[in-house]
Amino acid sequence: MSVKFLIVGLFVVLAVGSLTVWSFAASPAPMMGAAPAVEAKKPPAKPGKEASEPVSATTPADYKLYAKLGDRNAKWDEFIAPAFTSFDQGQFATAGILLKKAYELGCRDPLVLFRLGIYYESTGEFDQAATLFDEAVEGVVKRYPGHPLAKAMPKHAGRALYKADRMDEALPHLKKALAVEPDDFMLLLMAGQIERIQGNLTEARGYFERALAAGPPQGVTPDPKLALLRELIILTYELKDWDACRRYADSALKIDPRDKVANEYRKDLSRARQRQKELEIIKKLVE
Repeated sequence: MSVKFLIVGLFVVLAVGSLTVWSFAASPAPMMGAAPAVEAKKPPAKPGKEASEPVSATTPADYKLYAKLGDRNAKWDEFIAPAFTSFDQGQFATAGILLKKAYELGCRDPLVLFRLGIYYESTGEFDQAATLFDEAVEGVVKRYPGHPLAKAMPKHAGRALYKADRMDEALPHLKKALAVEPDDFMLLLMAGQIERIQGNLTEARGYFERALAAGPPQGVTPDPKLALLRELIILTYELKDWDACRRYADSALKIDPRDKVANEYRKDLSRARQRQKELEIIKKLVE
């Protein structure tokens, strides 16, 4: 069973301005000319704990900022203003054409790279998006250090690199993003998966349990909490923490009594416990 795809329809967060948009990996790519759809409501803050705010990625003043501080050149300047306007209005097809033209002519401004990366991500071209985001991470800090994107960029880079199966590159960005948004369910889930893929089970469990405590986003289907519980079931089983494994399996079955992972591991728990007891008896006999 593929570790990554235990998360069915993994969601991504596109923090464009103040809008948080959820898009599913298992869903078809959105139509050209439309931004990724399915808006999710922000989960309420837990008692005694403030919920972390989504990090904005763009501002209405971005073109003016580009005109003042950007990577400008007469060869591509004419494309930037209409590209930004089209992007901000959700006209991704038009924005994509203009942004690609500027990029092909040599523009490497991080505000341009970010928007072009979002365009590629919306069409399912995750490797191209990841490369652009990865380049923009350092560029935005150098050219626009006070811009909100300077904090938001690691989140976008980590997500796109993850979806492009570039796990080793994704994890450092995800960790930087978690320093800004420590309770972000999606970031914790992806970081935990990568740590588990790399064999770092204790670190993975820490991320997964933090995600469980933070709570999944509302209005998202399929239920991301079920995907997280599947991860914890498998992880605690590998760690031989049978009690925790059973708790997580029971929680998953409350969400979906037919869940295959939870049912399979719950059945195997009694056999695993028995094998462990037998090994303990043998160990005592040979001591």
